[in-house]
Amino acid sequence: MKIVLFGPEKRIGAWQGDKVIDLNRAFASYLREQRGDANAQAHADERVPAALENLIALGAAALEDADRAIQHVAESGAGLAAIVHDVNGVKLHAPWPERRIACVGGNYAAHLAGMWAGRPGVTGDLAQITRMAREEGQWGFWK
Repeated sequence: MKIVLFGPEKRIGAWQGDKVIDLNRAFASYLREQRGDANAQAHADERVPAALENLIALGAAALEDADRAIQHVAESGAGLAAIVHDVNGVKLHAPWPERRIACVGGNYAAHLAGMWAGRPGVTGDLAQITRMAREEGQWGFWK
């Protein structure tokens, strides 16, 4: 599942092919249509919230419910205009707006090799570059 933030409200969606599924609204539809839940939207807000931070806080259970929502959409077909959107018709947003993301990877030394090519004493050996980077406190980068 590719989770995205979309639209002016920056709601959580699942990018499926050329569509974005509003996970909160899809789960509300699932609860209403499959479970007969009279308070479907309120329960969906609790279990598959529209805000990313809240979804993350709920953990695996929320992702399982999100999967149910996607399956419901796949089985329902038509009549989901407020739930399923053409990916080209919505604006996608950064996952953590107004925040910085720390990035780190096992191949970071390979990236440093190009940056450090002209430094004195650098031979190009990745083990050497990794050691030197750690000694200087470099472990990743900010986006």
